[in-house]
Amino acid sequence: MTIPKPEWVWYGYPGHYVCAHQCVYHLTTRIGPVLISTLGDQRRPESKAKVPIRAGDDIFFETLVFPCAGEDKAGDPIGTIDSAIYSRCYNTSIVAELGHRSICASYAERTPDVKIDMQGDWRIKDGDTVLWAGDEDNMKMLWKVIEHGDMTVNPSEGLELVQVHGRREEEE
Repeated sequence: MTIPKPEWVWYGYPGHYVCAHQCVYHLTTRIGPVLISTLGDQRRPESKAKVPIRAGDDIFFETLVFPCAGEDKAGDPIGTIDSAIYSRCYNTSIVAELGHRSICASYAERTPDVKIDMQGDWRIKDGDTVLWAGDEDNMKMLWKVIEHGDMTVNPSEGLELVQVHGRREEEE
């Protein structure tokens, strides 16, 4: 299923990184159940010098993809920012923008338009972290896409689909 461009949601602020306030460059886009965040061109306040986004590397831009459960009442994305499911690094802003748009197109093409409900009885988890939740049909549709390699998540890396019954979880 394809998520058309008019349904992509663009945000005007950084979607990740503890030093994001020091980054001059940022793009953040929600495509269905994923949040795609690209940032870089980090400048230290004291020197204004450009510094790598990752220590020891000449990497100045990065894109991370996170599970996203939609938006809160203020219109901000509800995501699991500490659970990136994909990353890519770049050295220039032009390549970073092309990479961001390419990743957006890839997810739009391969991601089902599932309905996310973090209170739902079915959950896709990574250890103790709930990445997505919803009803049985939506979560099984998303799980099928993950299992068949249509997303960058590999279910053998600790992901599981579980059904929640009160406080008890049973593996599907």
